[in-house]
Amino acid sequence: MRPSAPSRAWRPSLSAAAVGRIAEALLGLALYQPHMAKVAETLPGELKRAYLTGGALTLAAVLPSFVLMLAEDWSHTTPLALIAGAVFLGVIMWLILLVRLKHPLAAELQAIGRKLAVKWKGIAEKTS
Repeated sequence: MRPSAPSRAWRPSLSAAAVGRIAEALLGLALYQPHMAKVAETLPGELKRAYLTGGALTLAAVLPSFVLMLAEDWSHTTPLALIAGAVFLGVIMWLILLVRLKHPLAAELQAIGRKLAVKWKGIAEKTS
């Protein structure tokens, strides 16, 4: 049987801090977007696309953990294996979305993977 849930009253937490940071970023975008576009010398819509891409990648990464914690009623007794599985699924979803969006980071990760594969192949050949 699960222990009784703590009070739903607001209290400082890592989640509240994360929500605050997201709200701050969105407010900053709304207030300073015209000025940022001039300073950064970007084309119209580039900053908006960057924010939307980042938001989609963030959503893909956190959605499995968020759904798990909703299903577990934010319990501190959520099994570690379920948490690890949700985090792993979030990483996989993030990587898939990186590739689907043709994000520059995906190309860099693929290049690193190719270099590591060549090194590991060379090490394997030397040891056999």
